[in-house]
Amino acid sequence: MEYFFSLFQIIFKRPIPPTGAVEIDSKEHIYAHPKHANRLLDSSTFDVQTIYEVLLHGIQLSGDQPQFSFRQSSDEQFKSYTYKQVFEIIKEIGSGIVNSGLKPSSDTLYGIYASTSVNYALCLYAAWPYSMVPIGIYDSLGRDGVKFIISQSAVELIFADDLQRVKSLIEWKDETVALKTIVCFIEPTDDLKKLAEEKHLNLLTLDKLREIGRNNPVELVPPKPTDTAVIMYTSGSTGEPKGGEIGFWQGKIDKLLDDFHDFRPTILAMVPRLLNKLYDKVRSDLRKKGIIGRVLFRLAIRSKLALIRRGNSSKNTIWDKIIFGKIRQSFGGKINRVVSTSAPLSPEVCRFSRAAFSCLFIECYGQTECVIGCSQTVNDIESGETGIPTSMNYIKLVDVPEKEYYAKDGIGEICIRSPALFKGYLKDEAKTREAIDEEGWLHTGDIGRWTPYKTMKIVDRKKNMYKLSQGEYVAPEKIEDVYARSRFISQVFVYGDSFESFLVAIVLLNDDYVKQWAKTEGYNVDTIMSFELNAKLKQIILDDMIREGKKRGLMSYEQVKAIEFIKEAFTIENGLLTPTFKARRYAVEKKYKQLFQMIYKNAKI
Repeated sequence: MEYFFSLFQIIFKRPIPPTGAVEIDSKEHIYAHPKHANRLLDSSTFDVQTIYEVLLHGIQLSGDQPQFSFRQSSDEQFKSYTYKQVFEIIKEIGSGIVNSGLKPSSDTLYGIYASTSVNYALCLYAAWPYSMVPIGIYDSLGRDGVKFIISQSAVELIFADDLQRVKSLIEWKDETVALKTIVCFIEPTDDLKKLAEEKHLNLLTLDKLREIGRNNPVELVPPKPTDTAVIMYTSGSTGEPKGGEIGFWQGKIDKLLDDFHDFRPTILAMVPRLLNKLYDKVRSDLRKKGIIGRVLFRLAIRSKLALIRRGNSSKNTIWDKIIFGKIRQSFGGKINRVVSTSAPLSPEVCRFSRAAFSCLFIECYGQTECVIGCSQTVNDIESGETGIPTSMNYIKLVDVPEKEYYAKDGIGEICIRSPALFKGYLKDEAKTREAIDEEGWLHTGDIGRWTPYKTMKIVDRKKNMYKLSQGEYVAPEKIEDVYARSRFISQVFVYGDSFESFLVAIVLLNDDYVKQWAKTEGYNVDTIMSFELNAKLKQIILDDMIREGKKRGLMSYEQVKAIEFIKEAFTIENGLLTPTFKARRYAVEKKYKQLFQMIYKNAKI
């Protein structure tokens, strides 16, 4: 009967339209959440004002319930710390930090140079009972980026989770670095202890720091709502990383499914990269079953989405029994909320994910500087869209004439005004003024378009920067400068698609050098561009580009994965070059749009 009822709904029940934003200023094109068009939600009315108060609230509600669950491998059982235990541990760590010589003050910063783990979380939380400010330090920012963070923030204490990171911190210590104490999550070697002593650094383990704090407890110094909660450095692809001051707010990927299955979460916050992997695996398995498997896969997704659009998220359809039920069981079988954020989710993966999880599935849009700018509502299930402004902010679009985007047409740069905006960039007033204008609007650099239902869709970037599907920002011009060192290349243009996890490039060959190379290698210059030799030359040049990239410190996600040759040079005359001899990116992307799509398609074969 369930199957017939579902079919009846699809045929006779109309889809439920999504909730749309409302325009509150037709001149400035300002939009708001429909329930807060007259006034934003007042955060001062909340029961909690700081993260420290959130911790206390958690203890009050669930003191003896697990707050953190963790394990070292999928072969182990999960271990847990309750809310009360976490609070005692972070008091030990915080007291240990203060006993190391730091003051319990909002002026005190310390770093955490580690991969995500329960110890990372504990060291992060330890800041707030004492009004201190933690800073995350990430290898993805590159060696120079990490050194810049340590130097600019002037942190005197850094937590590190492995011996290589400890070794790097010791080696980087010089007169420009204020670092005095390194706290290692594991026991350091005698060589590292000796090296630290030579640099006049205090090197101790996290266990020892906790012991010091336990034996010498420090009185709590709760933060004020106006204090900085955390500093998060954003990508430094166009220069040095920027430290965003945020107000009050590890496992391996291939083993995550095991963790989900055993832990049985109810709420799932996912980045597109993980959903992409899930989609690729399911599609690959069904392809092995031939054309019937592929047809069933597409039909299952369409049928489930048709039901969801009509307000029916039943998990008891025929498609759940055939396909989707097994997927949900692999995640523990209890998920009732899924949030996808950090980067765009491709429409086909989004449609599959909504159908598979058959629950509230939300795509959000935001940045480090504003947390969440807009979010989908219950009935907004259109893939690739990010909903409406939250109850805490306004959104407006502003003109971007150089790309022919105009707010009057419902498309432009997204600007956000909200009490939840970040306080500014650490020690960088100029960059802060660039980001937030005199009227308090954060200029995100993202291009958005209002859909007919007045939901937001991200369609482009204002600046010459790409955001890959895993959330990494890359500056193509910096990468092009590196690849231009290759003697094979006359001109190169790097391109990134926000639905893809890697970069591609088009290359204009240096004919003189290619001919010289061909002669040296014994090839006939007249036939150098035959199909076989063309493919070989592509690989040789790609390898050469990657070597240049490694030599000059490009991160792995900054390296291109595929290239194609072009024959027409970028010139001022053909409109592909500016008078200052820089590529006109918008014009090049428009001219070679189909070629870029083809490169991505071929790279996946």
